[in-house]
Amino acid sequence: MDLTLNDTQLAVLRWVAAGADLENPPTPTFKTSAVALRSRGLIELDKRKGR
Repeated sequence: MDLTLNDTQLAVLRWVAAGADLENPPTPTFKTSAVALRSRGLIELDKRKGR
C-alpha cells in the first residue's frame, strides 16, 4: 500500500492548514477533497466561518 501523498493531495492539505476558504477554493476539486476528508474525520473545517 502506497502511503505517499501526491502533489495535489499535499496542496489540498496545505490549503486546509492555511484556513481553507470554502467560498473561494483554488479549484473546485479542493473544496470537494476537503469536504471528503472532513466527512472521514481526518480534518476539521469550520463551515460557519466559511473555513
